[in-house]
Amino acid sequence: MGGCQSSPNCADPAYQKVAATPSTAAAQPLASDGTGEDLAGSLPIETTLESFVWVEEDMPEVGGDFPAADKPMQHLIHQEKEIFQLGRTQEYDETLSTTESSTEMPWMHFLVLWACCSLASGTLSSQSVFVEILAEAGVFHSVCEHFAYECADQISALTSVFGVCQSIAYGFSAPIGLMYDLWGAKKTGTTGALISAVGFLLACGSVFGAASGHDEIACNLLAPGVLLCDFGSLLFSFSLVGFVWHIPHRQTLLIALISSTYQASAALPMLLQAGIKWLELPLHFMMLAWAAAVFAAAGVCSVGLPTQIEFLEQAKHVLGVPLPKPGGTRVPQMISRAVGIVRVHLADHVVSGLALASALVLPALYSSVAAPYGELLFGHKSDGKMLVEINVVGGAVAGLVLAPVAGMLADGFGLEAFTVLLAASALVASVTVGIASWPAQALCTSSAVLFTSCLSIYVWRYTLLYAPPSRFGTVQGIFSTAVIFISTPLSVAGMAAISLRPPGLNEYRVSMLACGLMGTVLMAHYVAYARRYPPPDCPTMLPEDEAMLAKSFGCGNLDEVCEVTRVRRKSILIKKMGSNRSEDLLSLLAGMDVHKLMEMMAKRPVEDIAAMMEEEDSVFQQEVEEKHFGPEATSVAESISVVEPQAGVRDRARYLARLVAAADAQAVREYLLTEPLEDIWRVWLDFEKWQAPPERRKMAKDFNNVIPSKDLADILRRRPDLKTFVQSVIVQAVERKIATLRGKQK
Repeated sequence: MGGCQSSPNCADPAYQKVAATPSTAAAQPLASDGTGEDLAGSLPIETTLESFVWVEEDMPEVGGDFPAADKPMQHLIHQEKEIFQLGRTQEYDETLSTTESSTEMPWMHFLVLWACCSLASGTLSSQSVFVEILAEAGVFHSVCEHFAYECADQISALTSVFGVCQSIAYGFSAPIGLMYDLWGAKKTGTTGALISAVGFLLACGSVFGAASGHDEIACNLLAPGVLLCDFGSLLFSFSLVGFVWHIPHRQTLLIALISSTYQASAALPMLLQAGIKWLELPLHFMMLAWAAAVFAAAGVCSVGLPTQIEFLEQAKHVLGVPLPKPGGTRVPQMISRAVGIVRVHLADHVVSGLALASALVLPALYSSVAAPYGELLFGHKSDGKMLVEINVVGGAVAGLVLAPVAGMLADGFGLEAFTVLLAASALVASVTVGIASWPAQALCTSSAVLFTSCLSIYVWRYTLLYAPPSRFGTVQGIFSTAVIFISTPLSVAGMAAISLRPPGLNEYRVSMLACGLMGTVLMAHYVAYARRYPPPDCPTMLPEDEAMLAKSFGCGNLDEVCEVTRVRRKSILIKKMGSNRSEDLLSLLAGMDVHKLMEMMAKRPVEDIAAMMEEEDSVFQQEVEEKHFGPEATSVAESISVVEPQAGVRDRARYLARLVAAADAQAVREYLLTEPLEDIWRVWLDFEKWQAPPERRKMAKDFNNVIPSKDLADILRRRPDLKTFVQSVIVQAVERKIATLRGKQK
């Protein structure tokens, strides 16, 4: 009578109709591959079911001697054998109904939002252009002598503002990941677009203030405007990860396109300059129009981005594993759980993090010193400017073209091939960085910008393999921040090695070669490590996540569930528990050792059992059908207030049945709280003697409506001696799962 309160899968719309035909007595429980190898030591199905299916003629008469506690539990675990006579199944659609509407045109939705994200771009990606535009508009011209425009002090002030904001932006990864896990893609993207629009308005205010003669005050709006604009842009960009499970076979390509919004947005300031020139409009008017367009993009986000529920449902469908619930609203708890996930495979993360951070040093150093290094390498100042232009153009090409192509290759050949590509890029850059040849420097630049463009793609794709989708953002933020924290001191050390020695070509060469060699060696080591220790088959589960999933089987952790269901490996168990195929769940239930289940539950304290029932209450309520009381129920309800039943077991059983049929929750609660435990067992056993199977099934549903699992948990806390009785109710819930699946097969 416990219904489906212990299983979140009872109301799952993914279970499709299959046919039921009689099977042979020697049939084995289904394994993940259709064999019987996953179930350790399983007996044939007929024998296994006999261990927990009560046969009517074996039941003793209920007389003066009440049977021992374990005996009534054996009798209570009852279901008709026809439920288990499952044979060959028909083909069915595995697609979740909740995701059908959201996956009709995922690429169309993604590309529209990609364009909106490029529109809501930040300013740091093209800060050199913005410095020029803002200087012409007079922002910070108050620092110049006689308030002149485009003086050296003004350019220096603008450059300092963007430089400080760029340094602060390096710490955005962690809070953005937290916000994504907390809110989901739709809320995160909409909020990011709104923040970006507000940032544009503040920057516009600084321009308007300079034009109206109030630059000394208005210039202070630029820094917060730049920070808000870029924080919102990155937040919007991160929200596009909400599509990553809607396009599962092109995940790396999708992530590459998300990263390319940074390069695509770099062209917008050039369009802004052209608009000012052609339309002869002031800068603050054009920026105001830009802000209005970003506000419109926020409206598109509120419609087009998937919600957190849609994201997790689609992830569960693609991964085939049950997922832990979102981390809630307590940020410390979310961070603690994300750190716990990182610690599970700490060695993998240390090796990969050190390799990626070390290999990033050379591209960062090369980009920073391109102008003086090019001048010393080729002998002319114009050569230094040429090398800078090659870096800028190469970065745009790598972000918009090479990185998506690399993403397509990674989708086709796997993450290991992507790791080899990064290592090869680091090697080529190290070999060619010291050669005084334009083809060599072009190759070095291409390799360096390819590594930089692909790094964020790799980190995102890497995190998807280790973190459950509900904690992807936080884990990704922690890992990205760790890589930056390692890489930044190494880059500073490289710059210090150049600046502390006499200026010359060899000083640049030696420092960059040393950084390149370090990164190449560590990347080569990581490639070998990844081949020997590949990523896990499914995302990492914390002990509390496993405990939550194990509650569906009345166990404390997944190791106990493996023992109860006779599944050898935990990874196979997790796949089956999250499967959308009804036969996978049936194979677990058919292979269950119900005596072992009772043994496991007997070890658990009353509070654990009560908490389990409360956790599953909402899912249980979804399975219960609406009650329709007929004339018979009405007459029964009327007779209750008139006729008090006699003290006999049969009379008490009929009395309880009338209470349940009349939905008298208060009376049923009083019965469970006050009736002697021995009498409750007698009544429960008596139901098996005089109620037909359809009556018992209907009474079970009615009982679930009258006393949901949350109320039953409260009763258990108030009367702990009901523990054994409640355990039997939970065991019946296991049978109810099979009955529910059988009902969906008709």
